Amino acid sequence: MARWTAVIAAVLALALPARAQSGDPWLGEDKALHCAAAALLAGGGFALASLLLESQAGRLGVGAALAVGAGIGKELWDERSGGDPSFRDLTWDAVGAVIGLVAGWGIVAALDASSAEDQAATARPGAGEAAGDSISDQLFPAR
Repeated sequence: MARWTAVIAAVLALALPARAQSGDPWLGEDKALHCAAAALLAGGGFALASLLLESQAGRLGVGAALAVGAGIGKELWDERSGGDPSFRDLTWDAVGAVIGLVAGWGIVAALDASSAEDQAATARPGAGEAAGDSISDQLFPAR
């Protein structure tokens, strides 16, 4: 928890630069793009890591590293190519990363719970639904 607190504090400190950024509004169109791209990268990274890692912390780390790394890379590219690097963009990258990680975690948790319920129902003959009551039985009735 202390590590995440330090990361959040660093992002917020970087998001509040000493000089004003009048040409970089907090709610500009590019901020929505940063947030959405980071959410997709973080959620996708979490989902792919779920195929390889059992550890939730490892999955979260992969998703976060992918999203935040891409955001930092984009801002470094802007700085080197004459663009306009922005700490506000990085802030929206962090927000998007959190959204993507929460969404990815929720989806995987729901799938894991559904799988556990299916395994428990098949492990106990006669337990659960009566024949013909399950969704698969209704969609694909025995002939």
